[in-house]
Amino acid sequence: MLTGARPEADRGESLRLRLTFLLLLVVGLFVLVLARLWFLQVMAGEQFVAQATGNAVRTVDLEAPRGMIVDAEGESLVRNRWAPVVSVLPDDIGDEEERERVYEELAEVLDLDPDDVADRAESLRWGPFQPRPVATDVDRDVISYVHERSGTDWQGVYTDTRPVREYPQGETAAHLPGSVNEISEEQLDSEAYEGYEPGEMIGARGLERAYEDLLRGTRGQRRLEVDPAGNVVRELGQTEPAPGSDLQLTLSLEEQRIVEEALDEGLELAREADLPATSGAAAVLDPRDGAVRALASAPRFDAGIFSGGISQEDLEEIEDPDNDAPRRNRALEELAAPGSVFKPVTSLAALREGIITPQTTIDCPPRWELGDSTFPNWNPEPQGQLDLEQALARSCNTYYYELGYTFWRSEQNELAAQEGGLLDILRRSDAPEEAMVETGRDLGLGERTGLLPAEAAGSIPGREWKLDYWERTRETTCEQAQTAEEVGSPNARLLRELCEEGWRWRGGDAVNASIGQGDVSVTPLQMANLYAAIANGGTLWEPRLVASAESADGTVQEAEPEPIRELDDPESHLQAIHEGLVAVNEPPRGTAAAVFDGFELPVAGKTGTAQAGGDRENTSWYVGYAPADDPEYVVAVMIEEGGGGSETAAPLTRRILEGLFDLEEEELELGPETE
Repeated sequence: MLTGARPEADRGESLRLRLTFLLLLVVGLFVLVLARLWFLQVMAGEQFVAQATGNAVRTVDLEAPRGMIVDAEGESLVRNRWAPVVSVLPDDIGDEEERERVYEELAEVLDLDPDDVADRAESLRWGPFQPRPVATDVDRDVISYVHERSGTDWQGVYTDTRPVREYPQGETAAHLPGSVNEISEEQLDSEAYEGYEPGEMIGARGLERAYEDLLRGTRGQRRLEVDPAGNVVRELGQTEPAPGSDLQLTLSLEEQRIVEEALDEGLELAREADLPATSGAAAVLDPRDGAVRALASAPRFDAGIFSGGISQEDLEEIEDPDNDAPRRNRALEELAAPGSVFKPVTSLAALREGIITPQTTIDCPPRWELGDSTFPNWNPEPQGQLDLEQALARSCNTYYYELGYTFWRSEQNELAAQEGGLLDILRRSDAPEEAMVETGRDLGLGERTGLLPAEAAGSIPGREWKLDYWERTRETTCEQAQTAEEVGSPNARLLRELCEEGWRWRGGDAVNASIGQGDVSVTPLQMANLYAAIANGGTLWEPRLVASAESADGTVQEAEPEPIRELDDPESHLQAIHEGLVAVNEPPRGTAAAVFDGFELPVAGKTGTAQAGGDRENTSWYVGYAPADDPEYVVAVMIEEGGGGSETAAPLTRRILEGLFDLEEEELELGPETE
């Protein structure tokens, strides 16, 4: 028993020693931690506070170059260059008094107004850590001077470079590229620009806007450590910006120049003949796939003024209506009555409805009467019985008046067979389909083609259109009627009728619409696309300017031709219209026969002379395609206040076709006035 008690005591003593050692170890570690904390907070605290408050990490966005735009052969319409920029970060300058000093001195060096410098520097459209550009494209000597002073007494002023857009073609195709602007606050708040940052440049018009998603690159970032003076201590890393995709167009600048030169020459010739010829436009398409080969508008402007930004004075000048608004792209923004170039629409509608066959003949007298109204033909001599081909060739208005009225009368009979008042039927959209309206829409009229954002839609009027117009304008019309009645105006009765009955689609409305007058309005691009559908046998293509897009990594995305719709008309219908359009340019009676006499290629097309209203001269139209038997080009020409279609637009079209097919050019002369 005694022998066993000693080992037990030894074990107890050993345990106490271990616990004591562990306690001392814990206490020692705790003392070391306290000592380290005391050193960091007391002995070295001021040093770390200085580092924390002195140096900062600043993230600077790196602007991405936008993609280039080149023509079908690779010639540049839009490109980038790196421009010297002076920027300001107000928080790095100091207090309000110091900022005012720097802004005034900087303005003197940059030859700017101090208020302009202050407004740009203090703009809230930029991120809080992003330097705000106050001057772009600054002279190199000035940049060097600013850089030197920024290291001494101009803290917060920086020099750098940024990509700016350059438009090297001057007036050639100036209406197409568009322009870029700094994103606005309203745009930043919209869903369409989700992910954009303040200060980014975005497409504002033309191709720049239409293809913003492709042209826009991805911004990079640079992380910098800076000291309290704003000096860069070191670069912590950088993510390079990714350029936007380059666009290659279907348009050929060589062909564009041919069209623009012809347009300029034709306008000058018309003015020499005492025609106002205030402006004009031309659209050239490939009828096989809808590719735009040229799109010209006159007057023009120098797109180079947008390189690196544009002054307010220059912008106002090119947009001034009193200066004929040179920036307006009349090929797709200008609406005008089409006149007789609309007659293929009426022709196809009549063939669809079975009102005529290609062989049906209708009398072509000098005038056509409806009630108390007389509708004249352009030719004062009776033309006798004409079939469709002859009616198109001679552009007989009275032939088409008869068709337009026949449509109207048939539709009125269908309306009369329905229950309820006519106005109620129209309001509940129970009216029968209108042949000219539906055919026009099938051929792309009354809607935008989708080529560029500023495109106008135009109108194909009918019962629903007139009701909608009346309801939108009735209040104003009734107020005018009331005023006219009070003062005894001779227009009082007409205005009162429009106020109360202006929704009615009358026989005279249909008669006017049948020859592309009244409220029918179209663009040259729409008419070119319409005739392309006739030329290719019934495919209405979506016009396209972009052939492909190549991203920064070399991936190429091809733009495939896309049909808007396929016409389901019998081949014989389109063939009959085609034959009539060929006859327009052939003797003995074609309205453009004299213009295309001796031309090396067969041409199909139509002249048009549209009344412009008031005391304005007629709008001159010609739309056609060549070679007629295997079309490669469709050309639509419109000359505002250019007189007759055969007089101005048709000779211009011939000159354009001579250039496109590299034929020997004859002297450009105005044609005879045949309609």
